[in-house]
Amino acid sequence: MQEKSYEIITPQYISRKAFYTIPLFGITSLVAFFYDFQRLSLCCFGLMLTSFAHWNLLKKNGIERNVDRIMVVITYTILFLDSTRFCPKYKSIWNLSTALSMMTYSTNQFIFYRIYETTIDPVLLEQNSIRSTYIHLFFLHVLPNLSCIYGIITAGNCIE
Repeated sequence: MQEKSYEIITPQYISRKAFYTIPLFGITSLVAFFYDFQRLSLCCFGLMLTSFAHWNLLKKNGIERNVDRIMVVITYTILFLDSTRFCPKYKSIWNLSTALSMMTYSTNQFIFYRIYETTIDPVLLEQNSIRSTYIHLFFLHVLPNLSCIYGIITAGNCIE
C-alpha cells in the first residue's frame, strides 16, 4: 500500500483537463519574450513544463507537485518585480487578479482536502475533484495568464 502522502488525489482523466489551460503559460512566455520581459518569459516557460509534469498525475505530495509549487513562487516573485513596468491602471487589474487567485486557491484547497479527508463516497470524491480542478484551472491558469498578458502588452503604452 502507498503512503498516504504519495497517493493519487485526483484521477488522471480529471487532472489531465489541465492540459488544455497549461499552454497559456507558454503563450504568456512568448508574449513576455517579445515585449522584453525575458526573466518572466523564462519563468513562465519553466512553469509550463513543471505544470505538465504535476498535472499528469496529481499526487498529494509528489516531487512534481513540490517542484511546481517552487516554480509558482519564483514566477510570481519575478512577475511582482516586473509588474512595476505595467501601466498603473493595468497593474491594479493584475493585483486584483492575483489577490482573487490567491484567495480562491486557499479556499479551494481547504474545501477539497476537507472533503477528501472526511468522505469515502467515490461519487462525492469524483465530484469534488472535478469542481476543484475546474476552479483551479480558471482562477490559477486562465485568469492570471490573461491579466498578465494584458499588462505586458499595454506596458509600453501608458498614458497618464
